[in-house]
Amino acid sequence: MRRFAIALVALLCACGADPKSPAKQAILAITEKSIDTSEPFAIVRVNDDVDAFSKISDDQVPFGSGIALFNETVPLGLHHFGISHFARLVPLANEGQVDTISRFLHWADHALPLPPGDRFGFADAVNYDDTTKATTIIGLRTYVLTGAPIITHYDVAEAHVIEGDEDVPQIGIAIKLDEAGAKRLAEGTRGWPYRRLAIMTHGKIDLAPVVKAEIQGGAIELDVGARSDAILARAKKIEAELTAK
Repeated sequence: MRRFAIALVALLCACGADPKSPAKQAILAITEKSIDTSEPFAIVRVNDDVDAFSKISDDQVPFGSGIALFNETVPLGLHHFGISHFARLVPLANEGQVDTISRFLHWADHALPLPPGDRFGFADAVNYDDTTKATTIIGLRTYVLTGAPIITHYDVAEAHVIEGDEDVPQIGIAIKLDEAGAKRLAEGTRGWPYRRLAIMTHGKIDLAPVVKAEIQGGAIELDVGARSDAILARAKKIEAELTAK
Protein backbone atom coordinates (compact mmCIF):
# COMPACT_ATOMS: atom_id res chain seq x y z
CA MET A 1 0.00 0.00 0.00
CA ARG A 2 1.23 3.46 -0.80
CA ARG A 3 2.67 5.67 1.93
CA PHE A 4 -0.29 7.97 1.52
CA ALA A 5 -2.62 5.18 2.50
CA ILE A 6 -0.58 4.60 5.64
CA ALA A 7 -0.33 8.28 6.50
CA LEU A 8 -4.00 8.91 5.77
CA VAL A 9 -5.28 5.62 7.07
CA ALA A 10 -8.03 7.60 8.71
CA LEU A 11 -9.75 10.79 7.75
CA LEU A 12 -12.92 12.48 6.78
CA CYS A 13 -15.89 12.26 9.04
CA ALA A 14 -19.50 12.99 9.62
CA CYS A 15 -18.55 16.65 10.00
CA GLY A 16 -19.21 18.34 6.65
CA ALA A 17 -17.60 21.44 5.22
CA ASP A 18 -19.43 24.75 5.25
CA PRO A 19 -21.57 24.69 2.06
CA LYS A 20 -20.39 28.24 1.29
CA SER A 21 -16.70 27.48 1.83
CA PRO A 22 -14.16 27.17 -1.00
CA ALA A 23 -13.81 23.50 -0.12
CA LYS A 24 -17.49 22.94 -0.77
CA GLN A 25 -17.43 25.00 -3.94
CA ALA A 26 -14.45 23.01 -5.21
CA ILE A 27 -16.09 19.64 -4.44
CA LEU A 28 -14.91 16.83 -6.67
CA ALA A 29 -18.49 16.04 -7.51
CA ILE A 30 -19.40 13.57 -10.16
CA THR A 31 -21.83 15.50 -12.31
CA GLU A 32 -24.66 14.05 -14.36
CA LYS A 33 -22.39 13.85 -17.42
CA SER A 34 -18.78 13.75 -16.30
CA ILE A 35 -16.35 14.57 -13.47
CA ASP A 36 -14.78 17.80 -12.27
CA THR A 37 -11.00 17.48 -12.61
CA SER A 38 -10.20 21.01 -11.46
CA GLU A 39 -9.58 20.25 -7.76
CA PRO A 40 -6.04 18.84 -7.40
CA PHE A 41 -6.57 17.14 -4.03
CA ALA A 42 -9.49 16.08 -1.86
CA ILE A 43 -10.51 13.46 0.67
CA VAL A 44 -14.10 12.25 0.65
CA ARG A 45 -16.05 9.60 2.53
CA VAL A 46 -16.91 6.33 0.79
CA ASN A 47 -20.47 5.25 1.56
CA ASP A 48 -20.23 1.46 1.68
CA ASP A 49 -23.69 1.29 3.25
CA VAL A 50 -25.09 1.98 -0.23
CA ASP A 51 -24.90 -0.99 -2.59
CA ALA A 52 -25.95 0.70 -5.83
CA PHE A 53 -25.79 -2.47 -7.91
CA SER A 54 -27.36 -5.00 -5.55
CA LYS A 55 -30.62 -5.16 -7.52
CA ILE A 56 -29.07 -4.95 -10.98
CA SER A 57 -28.75 -8.25 -12.84
CA ASP A 58 -26.22 -8.86 -15.59
CA ASP A 59 -28.91 -8.78 -18.27
CA GLN A 60 -29.83 -5.24 -17.20
CA VAL A 61 -26.36 -4.00 -18.05
CA PRO A 62 -26.27 -2.56 -21.59
CA PHE A 63 -24.85 -5.13 -24.01
CA GLY A 64 -21.48 -4.19 -25.45
CA SER A 65 -21.06 -1.29 -23.01
CA GLY A 66 -17.87 -2.56 -21.40
CA ILE A 67 -19.63 -2.46 -18.01
CA ALA A 68 -19.36 -5.52 -15.76
CA LEU A 69 -20.46 -6.01 -12.14
CA PHE A 70 -18.33 -7.45 -9.33
CA ASN A 71 -18.61 -7.78 -5.55
CA GLU A 72 -16.18 -7.21 -2.70
CA THR A 73 -16.03 -7.31 1.08
CA VAL A 74 -16.27 -3.80 2.55
CA PRO A 75 -15.68 -2.44 6.08
CA LEU A 76 -18.77 -1.11 7.83
CA GLY A 77 -17.35 -0.39 11.29
CA LEU A 78 -15.31 -2.16 13.93
CA HIS A 79 -15.59 -5.96 13.37
CA HIS A 80 -18.41 -5.32 10.91
CA PHE A 81 -18.14 -6.19 7.23
CA GLY A 82 -20.52 -6.53 4.34
CA ILE A 83 -20.66 -7.52 0.68
CA SER A 84 -21.08 -4.69 -1.80
CA HIS A 85 -21.03 -4.46 -5.58
CA PHE A 86 -19.14 -2.20 -7.95
CA ALA A 87 -18.95 -1.72 -11.69
CA ARG A 88 -15.86 -2.12 -13.80
CA LEU A 89 -15.84 0.09 -16.88
CA VAL A 90 -13.70 -0.83 -19.88
CA PRO A 91 -13.35 1.95 -22.47
CA LEU A 92 -14.72 1.33 -25.93
CA ALA A 93 -12.55 1.85 -29.00
CA ASN A 94 -10.97 5.33 -29.16
CA GLU A 95 -12.71 6.32 -25.92
CA GLY A 96 -10.97 8.31 -23.19
CA GLN A 97 -11.68 7.89 -19.48
CA VAL A 98 -13.85 11.01 -19.26
CA ASP A 99 -15.96 9.72 -22.16
CA THR A 100 -16.25 6.31 -20.47
CA ILE A 101 -17.44 7.96 -17.25
CA SER A 102 -19.93 10.15 -19.12
CA ARG A 103 -21.38 7.12 -20.91
CA PHE A 104 -21.70 5.19 -17.64
CA LEU A 105 -23.38 8.10 -15.86
CA HIS A 106 -25.96 8.57 -18.61
CA TRP A 107 -27.04 4.98 -17.93
CA ALA A 108 -26.65 5.15 -14.15
CA ASP A 109 -28.69 8.35 -13.80
CA HIS A 110 -31.77 6.34 -14.81
CA ALA A 111 -30.94 2.81 -13.69
CA LEU A 112 -29.11 3.47 -10.40
CA PRO A 113 -30.56 6.38 -8.42
CA LEU A 114 -28.42 7.17 -5.38
CA PRO A 115 -29.45 8.77 -2.06
CA PRO A 116 -29.28 12.58 -1.89
CA GLY A 117 -25.70 13.75 -1.35
CA ASP A 118 -24.19 10.56 -2.81
CA ARG A 119 -22.52 10.19 -6.19
CA PHE A 120 -20.25 7.81 -8.06
CA GLY A 121 -16.49 8.12 -7.86
CA PHE A 122 -13.99 6.37 -10.12
CA ALA A 123 -10.59 4.75 -9.70
CA ASP A 124 -8.32 2.83 -12.06
CA ALA A 125 -9.26 -0.83 -12.50
CA VAL A 126 -6.15 -2.96 -12.78
CA ASN A 127 -5.31 -6.47 -13.87
CA TYR A 128 -2.41 -8.35 -12.25
CA ASP A 129 -0.61 -11.00 -14.31
CA ASP A 130 0.71 -13.78 -12.06
CA THR A 131 3.17 -14.88 -14.72
CA THR A 132 4.78 -11.56 -15.60
CA LYS A 133 4.06 -9.92 -12.22
CA ALA A 134 2.90 -6.89 -14.20
CA THR A 135 -0.05 -4.67 -13.33
CA THR A 136 -2.02 -3.18 -16.20
CA ILE A 137 -4.73 -0.53 -16.08
CA ILE A 138 -7.70 -1.94 -17.97
CA GLY A 139 -10.34 0.67 -17.22
CA LEU A 140 -12.14 2.14 -14.23
CA ARG A 141 -14.08 0.93 -11.20
CA THR A 142 -16.79 2.66 -9.19
CA TYR A 143 -17.18 3.73 -5.57
CA VAL A 144 -20.09 5.55 -3.96
CA LEU A 145 -18.98 8.84 -2.42
CA THR A 146 -20.96 10.86 0.08
CA GLY A 147 -20.93 14.43 1.37
CA ALA A 148 -18.63 17.35 0.73
CA PRO A 149 -14.86 16.85 0.86
CA ILE A 150 -13.47 17.43 4.31
CA ILE A 151 -10.01 18.26 3.00
CA THR A 152 -9.09 19.98 -0.27
CA HIS A 153 -6.09 21.98 -1.45
CA TYR A 154 -7.61 25.02 0.26
CA ASP A 155 -6.67 23.36 3.57
CA VAL A 156 -3.00 22.96 2.61
CA ALA A 157 -0.55 25.33 4.27
CA GLU A 158 2.65 23.79 2.87
CA ALA A 159 3.54 21.17 0.28
CA HIS A 160 6.98 19.86 -0.68
CA VAL A 161 8.02 17.18 -3.16
CA ILE A 162 9.93 14.21 -1.71
CA GLU A 163 12.06 12.81 -4.53
CA GLY A 164 12.96 9.53 -2.84
CA ASP A 165 16.18 7.58 -3.22
CA GLU A 166 17.47 4.10 -4.04
CA ASP A 167 16.16 2.72 -0.75
CA VAL A 168 12.72 4.31 -1.20
CA PRO A 169 12.24 4.62 -4.97
CA GLN A 170 8.98 6.51 -4.66
CA ILE A 171 8.19 10.17 -5.25
CA GLY A 172 5.81 11.76 -2.77
CA ILE A 173 4.52 15.08 -1.51
CA ALA A 174 4.74 16.07 2.15
CA ILE A 175 1.63 18.05 3.06
CA LYS A 176 1.04 20.24 6.11
CA LEU A 177 -2.53 21.33 6.69
CA ASP A 178 -3.52 24.67 8.15
CA GLU A 179 -5.06 24.84 11.61
CA ALA A 180 -8.65 24.40 10.42
CA GLY A 181 -7.74 21.53 8.12
CA ALA A 182 -5.72 19.78 10.82
CA LYS A 183 -8.68 20.03 13.18
CA ARG A 184 -11.03 18.51 10.61
CA LEU A 185 -8.48 15.80 9.91
CA ALA A 186 -8.38 14.84 13.58
CA GLU A 187 -12.15 15.03 13.97
CA GLY A 188 -12.65 13.11 10.77
CA THR A 189 -10.38 10.22 11.63
CA ARG A 190 -12.02 10.00 15.04
CA GLY A 191 -15.52 10.13 13.56
CA TRP A 192 -15.22 7.67 10.66
CA PRO A 193 -13.72 4.56 12.24
CA TYR A 194 -13.13 1.40 10.23
CA ARG A 195 -14.65 2.80 7.06
CA ARG A 196 -13.14 3.79 3.76
CA LEU A 197 -12.08 7.18 2.45
CA ALA A 198 -11.47 8.26 -1.13
CA ILE A 199 -8.14 10.00 -1.64
CA MET A 200 -8.60 11.97 -4.85
CA THR A 201 -6.45 13.95 -7.26
CA HIS A 202 -8.00 15.79 -10.19
CA GLY A 203 -11.37 14.11 -9.77
CA LYS A 204 -10.17 10.49 -9.70
CA ILE A 205 -9.71 8.22 -6.71
CA ASP A 206 -6.07 7.22 -6.14
CA LEU A 207 -6.63 5.21 -2.97
CA ALA A 208 -9.48 4.05 -0.75
CA PRO A 209 -7.81 3.30 2.62
CA VAL A 210 -9.66 2.23 5.74
CA VAL A 211 -9.71 4.51 8.80
CA LYS A 212 -7.75 2.86 11.60
CA ALA A 213 -6.92 5.64 14.04
CA GLU A 214 -7.18 9.38 14.59
CA ILE A 215 -4.49 11.46 12.88
CA GLN A 216 -3.34 14.53 14.75
CA GLY A 217 -1.04 17.38 13.78
CA GLY A 218 -2.22 17.82 10.19
CA ALA A 219 0.86 16.26 8.57
CA ILE A 220 0.19 13.81 5.74
CA GLU A 221 2.12 12.40 2.81
CA LEU A 222 0.87 11.75 -0.70
CA ASP A 223 2.63 9.05 -2.71
CA VAL A 224 2.67 10.06 -6.39
CA GLY A 225 4.41 7.01 -7.86
CA ALA A 226 7.67 5.25 -8.72
CA ARG A 227 10.65 7.47 -9.53
CA SER A 228 10.75 8.72 -13.12
CA ASP A 229 11.00 12.06 -14.89
CA ALA A 230 7.29 11.96 -15.71
CA ILE A 231 6.25 11.20 -12.11
CA LEU A 232 8.56 13.91 -10.78
CA ALA A 233 7.03 16.43 -13.18
CA ARG A 234 3.54 15.40 -12.06
CA ALA A 235 4.52 15.72 -8.40
CA LYS A 236 5.90 19.22 -8.94
CA LYS A 237 2.72 20.20 -10.77
CA ILE A 238 0.55 18.93 -7.90
CA GLU A 239 2.85 20.65 -5.38
CA ALA A 240 2.30 23.99 -7.14
CA GLU A 241 -1.46 23.42 -7.33
CA LEU A 242 -1.72 22.50 -3.65
CA THR A 243 -0.27 25.82 -2.59
CA ALA A 244 -2.09 27.96 -5.16
CA LYS A 245 -5.13 29.66 -3.66
